Amino acid sequence: APPVVPAGPGAAAELTDATFDAAVAKGVALVECYAPKLAVSARQRPVTERLAARYAGRALVARLDAERNRRTAGKLQVGALPLLFVLRDGQQLAKFVGLEKEEALAAALDKALAGG
Repeated sequence: APPVVPAGPGAAAELTDATFDAAVAKGVALVECYAPKLAVSARQRPVTERLAARYAGRALVARLDAERNRRTAGKLQVGALPLLFVLRDGQQLAKFVGLEKEEALAAALDKALAGG
């Protein structure tokens, strides 16, 4: 699979069907599933981007276009968007449906990083 490359330093990576499994297989990850045309997804993105900068080098923070990556979206049972997951070593630890605040997501990431 092609490597997962963030858009820039501290930017959220863009995952695809081809890169998702390998990207989340090791370590802690926050993945935002979104649809480009949804206003609520546009409102979630700045939060995800801030978390990418905040957790750079400690956790993968990434986004997955649920419309273009239907295989992964189906596996994750994506319904309402945005949908955010915190994973450790590929296992889901937390799930957030709808627009979510930065501090709630950071708390879930901190817990995952601490081994909880």
